[in-house]
Amino acid sequence: MKKLLSIAVTCKIWRDTRGQELIEWALLGGFIACAAGTIAPGAAGDVIGIFGKVLASLSLAGGGGGDLAGRS
Repeated sequence: MKKLLSIAVTCKIWRDTRGQELIEWALLGGFIACAAGTIAPGAAGDVIGIFGKVLASLSLAGGGGGDLAGRS
C-alpha cells in the first residue's frame, strides 16, 4: 500500500485537480435530479426529458459518438 501511495504522489495524481469542478457540478446535478424525482414523482418525467435533451446536445457537440451504454 505504501508503494502505491508513493507512486501516486510521484505521479502527482493527488495534486492534479483538473476536472474536479466539472465532476463536482455533475454530482450535484445528479443529486438534485434524484431528489426532485423522489420528492415530486410527477416531475420525474420532465427531468428525464431535460437530461435527454442535454445528452442529445452533447452527442451532437461531440460528433455523435453514441449513447451512454457505449453503443454506436
